[in-house]
Amino acid sequence: MAKIVLSLDGEIIEQRVVPEARLVIGRSQDCDLAIDSAEISGQHAAIITVVNDHFLEDLGSTNGTLVNGKRITRHLLEHNDVVFLGSYRVKYMNAASSGVGFDRTQIIAPVRPQVSPANTQVVPAALDSAAASTKATRSRFPKGRLIVVEGPRAGSEVPIDGVLAPVGHEGQSLGVINRRPLGCFLTQVSGKPVRVNKKPLGGDPVQLANGDEIVAGDERALFKTP
Repeated sequence: MAKIVLSLDGEIIEQRVVPEARLVIGRSQDCDLAIDSAEISGQHAAIITVVNDHFLEDLGSTNGTLVNGKRITRHLLEHNDVVFLGSYRVKYMNAASSGVGFDRTQIIAPVRPQVSPANTQVVPAALDSAAASTKATRSRFPKGRLIVVEGPRAGSEVPIDGVLAPVGHEGQSLGVINRRPLGCFLTQVSGKPVRVNKKPLGGDPVQLANGDEIVAGDERALFKTP
């Protein structure tokens, strides 16, 4: 179970479990997590759930969204990541996943943060085994790359060497490439259908082959194996 903790100047303001769908953070009172600060845009950022993992996406905010001090557009959240929103901090905690992604076939005992009633601070537990499984996953699973032909990233080559790689954009058409022992699989996340070789994805992941064309919203890319 993933959790976020909102703090200001080291003082915890709010703690909550990340919902199964989408959590919008911003200054507007309509946001799921509303923060009353002029440094934060009306709809600043969103946390998007993909199976047991969570993506953080900046929603075109004025002052930007930073994770661990680095500005991001879209970021796969890892246990203990700290999101910088102006003077506020949002800490993400999900020790049970620790970045393993869709394929949680590795033997990892369920890990729950231990909470001390005295100060409500979360104490990490059994992180070493989760981290070791993550490293093994990333080194053992097949890799690939995307050659982006059209869209904001046109002309770039995106390596697929992590566990998850997003394709497209939230709110338009978003898919995610997941590395598995048998290869790289593409799954629809949200928005209009992602297409592979001009065919829309269904509800099930599709294994990618060398040279497959992927279209997600305004982004078109070719999948290549090393």
